[in-house]
Amino acid sequence: MPAKWCLGCIPLTFLALAFIYPQYASSQPAEASRDAAAAWLPSALWLAVPAGLLAAAVWLRRGRTRVADMVAFCRKASLETPSDRVLPVRRRDELGALEAGLNELAHTLTGRLQEMTAEREKLQSILSCMMEGVIVLDIHGRVILVNQMAQKMFNLPADTRVRRMSTVEVSRHPEMQTLIREVVEGDSGSDALHRELTLGDDRWFAVNAARLEHSSQALLGYVLVFHEVTELKRLEQIRADFVANVSHEMRTPLTAIQGYAETLLHNPPDDPRMARQFLNVVTRHSERLGRLIDDLLALSDLEMGNVNMKMQQVATKPLLERVLELFRDQAGKKRIRIRAEVDTGTPDILGDEDRLQQLLINLIDNALKYTPDRGEVLVRAAFEPESNGDEAPRVALTVSDTGCGIPDKDLPRLTERFYRVDKARSRDLGGTGLGLAIVKHIAQAHRGDLKIESQLGKGTRVSIYLQCVAGPEPVSGQDTPAKNEVA
Repeated sequence: MPAKWCLGCIPLTFLALAFIYPQYASSQPAEASRDAAAAWLPSALWLAVPAGLLAAAVWLRRGRTRVADMVAFCRKASLETPSDRVLPVRRRDELGALEAGLNELAHTLTGRLQEMTAEREKLQSILSCMMEGVIVLDIHGRVILVNQMAQKMFNLPADTRVRRMSTVEVSRHPEMQTLIREVVEGDSGSDALHRELTLGDDRWFAVNAARLEHSSQALLGYVLVFHEVTELKRLEQIRADFVANVSHEMRTPLTAIQGYAETLLHNPPDDPRMARQFLNVVTRHSERLGRLIDDLLALSDLEMGNVNMKMQQVATKPLLERVLELFRDQAGKKRIRIRAEVDTGTPDILGDEDRLQQLLINLIDNALKYTPDRGEVLVRAAFEPESNGDEAPRVALTVSDTGCGIPDKDLPRLTERFYRVDKARSRDLGGTGLGLAIVKHIAQAHRGDLKIESQLGKGTRVSIYLQCVAGPEPVSGQDTPAKNEVA
């Protein structure tokens, strides 16, 4: 208002002079009026023009300051930095309306930026928590997003900049490149692409690929979701092998039983001794079939958790003595020295006595089968103290033999069902291929650990680490382990 008032001073000055001067001139002689007009008019002009220019300069300076503030406000908003700062509305004029409009626009922009930031953080959290690997490509097939799981799957460093990265930098495997090419060059009207592929290192992935489209059907890019199914493939292979092995293991004794039974039925031998020999073969194979079925049922119950474990305090030395007594005759036939050693102060075991006995029977039976004549089998129990406070004290049950040993490459697979190092020899000895698998599951049911060590030509040692009831108690007058030997 002051600026506009000052600007109006110039015409008002002239109006005032136009009104005052005629009145003054009418009261003066004509000659005096002309002289007065000539004297007043320059003075009035010299007063009005500077006042108007000064007022215009003040108004322009204030207007320029307000415009500069609005420009700075807009620049800050264009940098996408939400702020609670408000542009002051100084006057209710045209610039004031523009200032109010900019404030409303900035408030709306700030709200939308906050919503977008929250959505982006939510999306990043979802992608980082996904168990599947996600790769997003642009319309040209270049990478624009990779989540954390995909970085682990393809061994990408965590600090890798994936923006506009080539798919070759993610994986050079031919199957991966073929899949991406099919996705990018595929039919736009086709459904999502489903594929299983292996990328080396025996890793399998189930891949779902789809186009990303706008609501207007405009193509935005492509998304590929990788789900690792390596474990699933391994389990499928184990199941297939299990079915094949069970079928084979059952077919062998059944074929023998059927063949000898048909011979006795249709063409019975005249020699009673030969007939008895046939019956012995039938009996031996039927017993083998029965052991196989019993082991399968026991293994199934252990894997399904259907075994009722009666956890109680089990005395270590009597347990070993009872099991060794069962193998007295078998060891004597091969002149194998079998003995038990229980270290001084070894505490009792916390476990199911029947299952622990079954565990030792399986281990000792294997040791006797693969130990040559005049060999040795040692069953030892010892206390294992805690290690650096990480593990609770335990009792170690160890079965060692002087047999032929096992190659290192076969050690990791020994506890698999029906896995045999020497298949022909194992069947000749009457093994089912399930003994160590049962031992492993019994140890796991007791929250114990299984360790197998072996050297070719020197023998094998199998150790089971089980929970104990209490720590060792010192026994006076005994410096050597207590022993119980069966020869």
